[in-house]
Amino acid sequence: MKSRVVIVGCGALGSVSAGLMARAGVGDIRIIDRDFVELDNLQRQDLFTEKDAEESAPKSLRAAEHLREINSGILVDGIFTNLGHRNAEHLLAAADIILDATDNFYTRLLVNDVSLKLNIPWIYGGVLGSSGMTMNILPSRTACYRCLLPMLPLPGSVPTCETAGVLSPVVRIVASLQVLEAMKYLVGEEKLLSGDLVFFDGWDNSFQRITIGRKDDCPACVKKEWIYLYPKEEQFSVTSLCGRDAVHVEAPAGTRVSLDSLAEKLKDAGRVRLEPHVLNFTAEPYQIFIFEDGRAIIKGVQDEKKALALYARYVGM
Repeated sequence: MKSRVVIVGCGALGSVSAGLMARAGVGDIRIIDRDFVELDNLQRQDLFTEKDAEESAPKSLRAAEHLREINSGILVDGIFTNLGHRNAEHLLAAADIILDATDNFYTRLLVNDVSLKLNIPWIYGGVLGSSGMTMNILPSRTACYRCLLPMLPLPGSVPTCETAGVLSPVVRIVASLQVLEAMKYLVGEEKLLSGDLVFFDGWDNSFQRITIGRKDDCPACVKKEWIYLYPKEEQFSVTSLCGRDAVHVEAPAGTRVSLDSLAEKLKDAGRVRLEPHVLNFTAEPYQIFIFEDGRAIIKGVQDEKKALALYARYVGM
């Protein structure tokens, strides 16, 4: 009850983890997610319903509502935003432990930087196809995420949920492992946690434990070069969304968009629907969800340059 857990992402892993944490009685749960519920999420995202999808409900806010219904004696804070270098330190600072439930390498590398700077442990988790993995990252004790992944993979160089899919039972297994490790830490049994990478194969029902050594020349945990927390240039951030045929565009700090004015501007260019928190605009074959802070999710496109061009055409930049 005295613990605070921050869950970054409320898709497959995040929704399962959040439910387990709430039922376990973790007193303060913060959920950070930039996305909204869609019908095809329900195959693997435990907290949500068809009604949530019909209403295009923000995942973090709707998850918080459901968790309060599960356990009314805890504090649940849903943060509907994109975790980026400008807000990451502030949003993660009060955590006792961080659970990774993201779907992209960039956000994990950012969480890794914040974890190392603020000395907050985090638990990496990932699922792809019928396999998944998890790894405890304990600052100054274990290898960090950049010991495992020194730099961002090149676009198209690794499989994604879009090409490999996600088998939902594997999600539950990996999320359960993450939560189990977090619980050990929260009750003071950190000595039981290792920094090994645990890999699970759902087809074989097999586990493999891989020792990840801390690299003597790691730019993050040894040299303290936190390039994802402190990027050299301020610019639009563009990220492909796993399994969504969509791209997320985040505008520079301080950007504000009047959704009412933009809806009026776009009414002759396509179909416009103004909803709470988001403007839903369709110009076939694209669908663009635009938020008040200037960020947008552009569906029907995978190329990031094309996504920026569409953003400039309809939103402006």
